[in-house]
Amino acid sequence: MMAVQSGEALERINRAADAKKAARESETEQLRSGLLLSLSHDLRTPLAGILGSISSLREPSLKLKPAARADLLEAAEEETLRLSRYVDDLLSLTRLKSGLKPEFAMEDAATIAEEALVRARALHPTVRYAIKSHGKSLAIQTDAALLGQALFNLLDNAARHGPEGGAVDLELTQERGVLRLSVTDEGNGVDPSMAAHIFDPLFRGKDSAGAGLGLAIVKSAVTVLGASIELISPVASGHGTSFVITL
Repeated sequence: MMAVQSGEALERINRAADAKKAARESETEQLRSGLLLSLSHDLRTPLAGILGSISSLREPSLKLKPAARADLLEAAEEETLRLSRYVDDLLSLTRLKSGLKPEFAMEDAATIAEEALVRARALHPTVRYAIKSHGKSLAIQTDAALLGQALFNLLDNAARHGPEGGAVDLELTQERGVLRLSVTDEGNGVDPSMAAHIFDPLFRGKDSAGAGLGLAIVKSAVTVLGASIELISPVASGHGTSFVITL
């Protein structure tokens, strides 16, 4: 009798394991298909802009004025940077999804946050970024590169969805061994119907011009770090969005 029960239990375990494996394979295949579709669009668009600018600059019959040449060069540079960011995001997401092991060390969370802020300010100079720290010590056992990338992506996302010249707050609070890092913008907030999918790879909101990889990278990085992330929207008076990482 016990042998029969043990056999049935083992069979149930095997079925559950097979179901999980099939679910992972299905998720991987969906991600792969989505990335291929995204590649066909999100790589072609900046490449077309770069090619168009170069073709115009090389065409002698156009007799471009210096100002027009400068505009074309600027457009080509912007599209090249956009393409570079997209490729970097693809590589980051691929590494995280392939089982990247974090390199944990005792780090200063304030330093990681400041470095992410410097990168964000360089990309969005008109945004009014501010950082606030609470707690005597902001030391944390983490992977500085992964946490820094997650924070930068959140700061970049906040700038893209907030008003022109708006404020973005990065707040660090450590209490009773728990560190919380929040990034808050002044945008219109997240539609409740989209909140459940906000971290899905290739998911784009109604007003999003990105490739839909930034927040997926944040979620993957946070998961690899053994942390959690929460979306709060609206923040106040029906506006604003806050992402809170808890370590």
